Amino acid sequence: MVGTWHTLMQFVEEARNVTHPMDENALEQITRNAIEYVACNPPELVSIERKKNLLKAKILAKQLEGQEKKLHENFPDSIKKVVQGKKILLWQKLFGTSRI
Repeated sequence: MVGTWHTLMQFVEEARNVTHPMDENALEQITRNAIEYVACNPPELVSIERKKNLLKAKILAKQLEGQEKKLHENFPDSIKKVVQGKKILLWQKLFGTSRI
């Protein structure tokens, strides 16, 4: 026999005491905010907001292009291989502005 057997009343009592994961605030605040934004706004607005954020990131990437190149040039060959094509400064800026 595996587990513990409960009477019907014990099972119902246990079920009543279970906390739903959303009630425990298992998600980070930034994730809850994103879900709420998408759920409470029209899809058109969400799409426009996403396009705006992507455009901002592309502009920032273009502005950081020279600095990214210098950063990558100064890495040892072993690291250059790993970070080739990765926009390290862009991600650093994006994480800094999003409060993650």
